[in-house]
Amino acid sequence: MLRRSLVSVLAVLALSAAACGPSGDTIATVDGSVVDAASFTTSVALYRFLGDLNGAGCGSPVDGETADAACDRYALANVIQERLAAGYAAAHDVSVTAGDAEKAVADLETQLGQGVLEQRLQGYGVARADLVALAERILLMNAVRDALASEQLTESDLRNLYESQIADYTSIHAKHILVEAKATADRVAAEATPENFGDLAAEFSIDPGSKDVGGDLGSIPETSLDPDFVAGALALKPGEISAPVQTQFGWHVILLVSVDVQPFADVEAQLRSQQATQVYADWFRATIASADIEVNPRIGRFDAATGEVLPIRSTATGLPTSAAPPLVPTEAPQP
Repeated sequence: MLRRSLVSVLAVLALSAAACGPSGDTIATVDGSVVDAASFTTSVALYRFLGDLNGAGCGSPVDGETADAACDRYALANVIQERLAAGYAAAHDVSVTAGDAEKAVADLETQLGQGVLEQRLQGYGVARADLVALAERILLMNAVRDALASEQLTESDLRNLYESQIADYTSIHAKHILVEAKATADRVAAEATPENFGDLAAEFSIDPGSKDVGGDLGSIPETSLDPDFVAGALALKPGEISAPVQTQFGWHVILLVSVDVQPFADVEAQLRSQQATQVYADWFRATIASADIEVNPRIGRFDAATGEVLPIRSTATGLPTSAAPPLVPTEAPQP
């Protein structure tokens, strides 16, 4: 039986509001698609299973709300999102195969151990087939996300993003000699050559991590280095030695070994995936703003600004604390 999702003090309010929205066995309607009590009960159990499996729980109770009620609201918000994604998929010929969903569940089964998945699912009152069906819905949302990204993100967009974030894909291999005083740095820079750099590092450098290895810092992502050090290093050609460069750590004499920049082709898929998440979130917000969504008040009320299902007593508006719509897991959950 479907659990009541609001505390008892709200029962009268929920009953009196029932005439304004879905009633009976209807938990919600999403652009004419009905979420019935039986399928909703299964979804709640599955989302509780996934939340417990990942140690994340199922929903966040507000003051005076039970954990079951919070889970009901969280699950319904995700079911609504599933239905909206399914509508887009149907209209744009986006699909996934049952085999992909089965593989995701089989992978989880392997991670958990033989027979453990079935046993755990039984504890939540659901079957393996129910989890496969949920996996298929989750994969369909991922497919919608990818379809939206392909439709809206051009190669030029991604190249521009790549250029604006080039530091994220750049690694600098340098040697340095770190000293406290500029006068010492001037002396070292005047004497330093690629051949004697290691000896000077051993004699003068105050960096304990590199002085005994010729001042070699290894290859380090640009974003992990001091900006002034980066500017000094990138002003050089490989094999060149800098004039003294001041950073928050002291004065550096830098020998550039190499600069490695990941080519666009190697990171294009990563960039597209990153941007696809934002594209999907934008689509979701626009879609819920125009969708016809009604929620049974015994579960809560739908907030079209955020995609959340809120408790009836809540007056919250605007973005939730996460500033994002409630997204279901996008990969097979980890044990």
